[in-house]
Amino acid sequence: MKETDPAKAFVLLFGVMVIAGGALFARTGISVGATGFQLSLWRVTLASGLLVLFSFVRPAPLSERRLSRPEVLTIGFAGVCLALHFWTWIESLRYVSVARSTLLVSTSPLFAGLAALFVPSMRPGKWFWWGLLLSALGVAIFSSTEHFASSRTLLGPSWVGDLLAVAGAIFVVPYLVYSQKLQASFGTRRTVTLIYGAAALALWAGALGQREWTPPSAPLFWVGAVGMAVFSQLIGHTTLNWSLLHFSPGQVTSATLLEPVFASLLAWVLLGEAVTIGQAIGGVILLAGVGLTLRVPAVPVASVE
Repeated sequence: MKETDPAKAFVLLFGVMVIAGGALFARTGISVGATGFQLSLWRVTLASGLLVLFSFVRPAPLSERRLSRPEVLTIGFAGVCLALHFWTWIESLRYVSVARSTLLVSTSPLFAGLAALFVPSMRPGKWFWWGLLLSALGVAIFSSTEHFASSRTLLGPSWVGDLLAVAGAIFVVPYLVYSQKLQASFGTRRTVTLIYGAAALALWAGALGQREWTPPSAPLFWVGAVGMAVFSQLIGHTTLNWSLLHFSPGQVTSATLLEPVFASLLAWVLLGEAVTIGQAIGGVILLAGVGLTLRVPAVPVASVE
């Protein structure tokens, strides 16, 4: 943190708690037959649409500056990564529990550290590798004691959901890296408006030629999509982006490690997805391992559902 500010810290933690509710909204949409692609498409479309409307009412500062070609490409790439992050993470919830999915998607710092291997000035030290080993142990313990997927999964084996959640953790890394850079020039509101819009365009491009974009007719689909768009994205996700202007990347990432804790508690109370003692032990070990990797400088990453 650039300076100690309890108010800003509270805002960051509030954002993490709001983001944690995204898994429950996603599960609501999935319960009526929606796919991860459909929920991602309408989540991002609604969120970016609301931001565009708001920009007409209150134009953002620096809105008159024209984007350079490299900036347009950067925004497009960040948007594609955000779209893939939402798609893979939400789809994982069709295979595994909320606790398992959010725990795995919170491992993004590990992949940021691996990516830093290719940047000489940011290569991780021994603490990163010990953290990676500890995280692997935590995943092994959690997976061996998690029985949700074997009895209640909507689709195939749980390892598919695991891979999708891990893919979501990987795709969020470049998104937040470039988001932080763009905010220095355009501010938070214009940056998220542009990136959310790019994510929506990427998903609509993928929807061309197929009928998967057509949402289920059940009202619960819109409860899930609107809930994720308004709460998880416009409030929680944007708060996380804003926090990158006031906190160090390591502090923001550390705060997001609370997301699987909040999400698991909400899923336990509201969805009946109980967390066993074995899962709790494995989850704590995994989060401790991820936290250990934050002892070394790394690119800014966080879990943003």
